[in-house]
Amino acid sequence: MAPPVPPLSGDLCEEAAVDVLIERCAGIDIGKDEVVACVRTPSASGRGRQKRTRTFTSFTSSLEAMADWFTAEGVTEIAMEATGSYWKPGLVRALRNGASS
Repeated sequence: MAPPVPPLSGDLCEEAAVDVLIERCAGIDIGKDEVVACVRTPSASGRGRQKRTRTFTSFTSSLEAMADWFTAEGVTEIAMEATGSYWKPGLVRALRNGASS
């Protein structure tokens, strides 16, 4: 068993206590036949956040539509969950439009 990790102290503790908020982000769940994507952005009122979810087929034209949606929403970061190698085309399309993973 590993020894316990000592608590952070000084400046490191203050830095670790700050939450990082990504203003415009997406999460994608990639499967063999479809991709479920969720985009989170600030709400129109400026208070809180809104979430929109869409499902895309795994065809190139649909993945390009997903990437275009991310661009239109100003997505800068993408989190991904996938099984097997099905993630490759979806991520490639998203990254070509400027988001980072």
